[in-house]
Amino acid sequence: MMKSARTSIKNQARKPRPKPASSPPCESPEPAEPTDSFVPYPLFPPIVLLTDHQGLERPINNDVRARLGTLDPALEAFQTWRLGIDFLAKQCQRPEFTPRHYKIMCPVLETMMHWSWSVRHKPIQEWQETDAREFMHFVMRLPMSWISRTGGTRYLLKTKTEFAVKPINGNWRPIVRKQLADSSASTFELGTDQHRSIFLHGGRDFFDYLCALRITTPINPFGALKPREFEVRQGIARPTFTPAQLADLMSTATSLAQNDSQWQPWLLVAAVAIYSDVPLRALGSTSALKLRFSSFKADETSSPEAGSSQTSPAWFESPHYPRLRYPLAPEFAAYFRRYAKFRHSQNSDLSPQSLLLPSMNGNDGYASPTMLELLSRFTTAILMRLQQSPLAENADWRGCARFQPGASITFLELRKSAKAAGWVSSAVRLGEPHQDECIWPDIGIRKHLPASQWLRKHASGPSL
Repeated sequence: MMKSARTSIKNQARKPRPKPASSPPCESPEPAEPTDSFVPYPLFPPIVLLTDHQGLERPINNDVRARLGTLDPALEAFQTWRLGIDFLAKQCQRPEFTPRHYKIMCPVLETMMHWSWSVRHKPIQEWQETDAREFMHFVMRLPMSWISRTGGTRYLLKTKTEFAVKPINGNWRPIVRKQLADSSASTFELGTDQHRSIFLHGGRDFFDYLCALRITTPINPFGALKPREFEVRQGIARPTFTPAQLADLMSTATSLAQNDSQWQPWLLVAAVAIYSDVPLRALGSTSALKLRFSSFKADETSSPEAGSSQTSPAWFESPHYPRLRYPLAPEFAAYFRRYAKFRHSQNSDLSPQSLLLPSMNGNDGYASPTMLELLSRFTTAILMRLQQSPLAENADWRGCARFQPGASITFLELRKSAKAAGWVSSAVRLGEPHQDECIWPDIGIRKHLPASQWLRKHASGPSL
């Protein structure tokens, strides 16, 4: 049980922490050269478990506790971790606090702590202004080993175990940058204005907290730092695609999916981006298993087309956006029918009314980070095929900067281009949330599998 793990940690004897040795205000240790050998790992729990960690001397998670235990005791890693937990708990008490603030603040603290231990080689409680300044320079030129393009869970949440024994996700990184600069070298990535602001404010708030506890220098190391002192990466203005280019992209995408069935789901995603205002998040799996899933809806007045056993969808609804209904352009119907036929051909027990993208086992939906990564691969393949086709000689594509090795197109870029072309209808706001929230819909799993059995298998939850 979690309680026993918590008790065994909390009962450890508290040892008084020696007062940090003062250092001259103008001196600081020489910064170590960051290398790709060190890979950061998460230090803090999900927000729902934060209360369980308050007052503890050690992390509940065995993996985190073991890794911190390997650090030099002089770095005071466990004491620093406890200060981070207490600071986060205090932040949660602010009236304007939201779970999103927690997700932003945790990586800031984790990056500061890992840098202080692995690069600066000193306790964070001993930071001076020179340390904070060097840290900000580091943040603005992060090693690639500290960056992820897709995010990811902090721990392997799909393992049906207690949090204490959940392994750390080895692919997790504290910094997520979905679009890396085209000119970035393989060693570092120049930061953005947004990251600069987040780390300056987060560092200042954390040291305000430490200063109030009187366990560090009375002068906030971040207090005198100015944003203009740290270089940022300038955003790359990418032009939108013309309607003719969008048509070429979709015809190439259709050809790819026709020749290789692995791209069929991503052809559907591209069609969603171009022919609707549905957010990408709504296509993925829900964060918690519920009796509601994102689903396509037929018009109440429509009927199956001649020669087709399937009604073309006219709307899209999602529990992520309970008061919105998204209209689908008529052009979307052909892509939906193609995808539904593909799903049914893979397994005849699966309904042709496919409402979620399949994972490898054909049962669940993809998580958003996985969707971003796989869609990026698909658009890279589209651009490569397009570059090799006669279409590349057309005036629309001649000299296109997109034809570079590894180039890709994001979901939002497709959506922005489609909106500029007038192909996207805005979502319709409903006066009341969708009324069918207790209905178990056909989500593309086996037709005769009861809801209670599916939930027991995938969520280890009680039968309904």
